[in-house]
Amino acid sequence: MEAEDKVLEHFESVSSDFEAVYEGGQDFWLYKLIDITFRNAILEKRRKLTIDLCGNVEGKNILDIGCGPGRYVVDLAQKKPESVLGVDMSASMIEIAQRKAAALGLSKLCEFETADFMKKIFEKRFDIVIACGIFDYIYEPKAFLSKIRNVLNDRAIISFPVKWTLMTPIRMIWLAKRKCPNFYYTRSMINKLLYSCGFKIEKVYKMGSFIVPGNYLVACKVEK
Repeated sequence: MEAEDKVLEHFESVSSDFEAVYEGGQDFWLYKLIDITFRNAILEKRRKLTIDLCGNVEGKNILDIGCGPGRYVVDLAQKKPESVLGVDMSASMIEIAQRKAAALGLSKLCEFETADFMKKIFEKRFDIVIACGIFDYIYEPKAFLSKIRNVLNDRAIISFPVKWTLMTPIRMIWLAKRKCPNFYYTRSMINKLLYSCGFKIEKVYKMGSFIVPGNYLVACKVEK
């Protein structure tokens, strides 16, 4: 519980800066400069690729876990899904997401909820589940993936932070200063985790570089 509280505290504190700088905050000016110059481009590329990987969403039920400021939800709501739900532990993030949807006239098409995914009881299953920018902070990834599998009918698009880049130690120190837990993955770790939880990997995209902390973006399906 303490680790979850620290993650929530971190995201509540950076929510106002989240759109401009992925991690927000004023510490480590060099890291922040690199974020602005490079990392935001990676995140934008990840967002666009994630939406593409969802394919034709018309008539489908979609869940975005850790939806943050609602960018994925808003994008998908315009593509005629049956429903699109964004959940996030941070009430501040949900408020930003709701304002974004309202500004675009999409409030009736977007549903947002302040909730802990692991504690929430879902009344239906989803055709598509998105979990981007979440596994950086998950202490028990296997339990988290198992719950995704339990609420999923078809496809998941999940990002995992790359374990080693030149800037990774700086990010580790910066988050440690905030007492926010953070975790990183190799390709083999991801394969083992997903297969053990009943997923079949379709495609893995590596984003980032040797310098900038990047992601593996994984498109996977329920193993039937």
